[in-house]
Amino acid sequence: MEANGILGRGLAGGVRINSAWCELNEQQVAGIPINVRSRLLDFVLDLRDAIGPGADDREISEKSKSLDTQSMFGRAIFGDHATIIYGSGSAQITVNVQAGDLPSLEQELARSGLPPQEIEGLRKAISDDQANGRASMDGEVGNWFTGLLGKAVKGVAGVGVDVVSSTVAKALTTYLGAG
Repeated sequence: MEANGILGRGLAGGVRINSAWCELNEQQVAGIPINVRSRLLDFVLDLRDAIGPGADDREISEKSKSLDTQSMFGRAIFGDHATIIYGSGSAQITVNVQAGDLPSLEQELARSGLPPQEIEGLRKAISDDQANGRASMDGEVGNWFTGLLGKAVKGVAGVGVDVVSSTVAKALTTYLGAG
């Protein structure tokens, strides 16, 4: 109830919000640790780059204050038609993938900026998993995703960690019928 007034600030005069709610599914809850881990890893890598080897506790503390932690941790992603909260603004993102529809998955990944060779790697992973009777993140698709996340952390994936841990993860889970 307390947040209803805040939610209605941008609405036309005389319009009031009487109730609001948020629904989470299992995949959204399961994705929280991935997002937290990715953002913490980004923070640690940025801190390492800023400090260099052999820094003492005081230097680490001072340098960590200069990093833009607000932008690293100030966003959240929810659902297929996700609202991403970034500081005090928001943007609408739509993941247009149908369960089991490989062309829609490939198109969405290309739209998000994933390089063609990575999409080809996913196509092969999906084919290998289908040949082994799998349709989940437990097989080659999971290995591909983990590898892509590692490349994103190193800055060699062609897309950032945020794209991999949000858009790619959501597109994959939707394709696999788990999202």
